[in-house]
Amino acid sequence: MSNSNVIKTIESFLEQGRIFEAHNEARNALTQSPESIRIIQLYALSLARCGLSEQAYHVIEELYNRGNKDPETCGIFGRINKDLWKQGGSLSHAVLSRDVYFECFNSTKDYYTGINAASMF
Repeated sequence: MSNSNVIKTIESFLEQGRIFEAHNEARNALTQSPESIRIIQLYALSLARCGLSEQAYHVIEELYNRGNKDPETCGIFGRINKDLWKQGGSLSHAVLSRDVYFECFNSTKDYYTGINAASMF
């Protein structure tokens, strides 16, 4: 199956709430395409939705630190940090969530990251 078909399948599973299937599909897809930014994003998102926020954090943080600061990566990274903060993590996760959203909004003017930055202030 091509990357675009795999990505559509994973996105469809996530939209339908079939989180474990999305997770399994994304994990398997990474073995075939370990550098695919979209598959990494979807894998991190599936981990977060499975309640595995710490694992999701490490996956998306690596992508973010490699310079992938597009609205999708920032949105996922901000969301995971917000999840960690809400789950009883340190305030540093809330601050990082706010900063990631705000930095992305300033550079892209993406409304989603802007709304989330405002909510985290």
